[in-house]
Amino acid sequence: MKLYLFIYLFISVLQTQSIEFLSQQLLIPYGWVSINDSVNKGDDPLISTKDIYGFPYQALMIKDIIPVKSKKIISIIKDVQNYDDIFVSSKLVSTSVINNKENLIDAYQHLPVPIPFISDRHYIFRMTSFDNDLNSIRWILLDEKNEHISYLSNKKKLLPNAIYLNTGIGIWKLRKINSNTTEVSYRLYMDSGGKLPKFLVDWLNKTAAKNVFNDIRNASLNQGLIN
Repeated sequence: MKLYLFIYLFISVLQTQSIEFLSQQLLIPYGWVSINDSVNKGDDPLISTKDIYGFPYQALMIKDIIPVKSKKIISIIKDVQNYDDIFVSSKLVSTSVINNKENLIDAYQHLPVPIPFISDRHYIFRMTSFDNDLNSIRWILLDEKNEHISYLSNKKKLLPNAIYLNTGIGIWKLRKINSNTTEVSYRLYMDSGGKLPKFLVDWLNKTAAKNVFNDIRNASLNQGLIN
């Protein structure tokens, strides 16, 4: 029993260090390579990729200027309980809030994969605000053995073939340009699990991240028009 506990704690420490390393790499400004030119793409956001030593997939950063106050954009990002309505580009994805406290939200997401022979994905993520930066929000994927293990166990009974994702992190950073305009960036690293080829994982992550960013932007713009 003591050996099992030691191994579990050791793995937990390594996973925490891995997430913090990824977080630092996502925030470091150098190493990003643009893969499109937002000036020549009309309303498309700027998309950049970054290789991170020791990790098999590329990190992504999507950046754009949105004519909305930063507080409104932050409120949309934190509105996890309404993600099913906000993320119109991914209608199959379902989100359920498990725990909602001040500056901390735990939520479960199920991602049906409409591709033959590829299993569904699901995970629990934790969203928090940086204590020293009110204009930054981070989410991380929780390990399979987290405090919501009984909740996840019930989900596994309903989705026995779904693959649980353990490694992922996303960071939203907002920079006020003026009273009604905000520069928004979304940085992401995700290991989609299974035995998918690298090019497919990178493509899926790129597509999913762009959809998430565009849905947050559109929801912010719509709320801005209403308010």
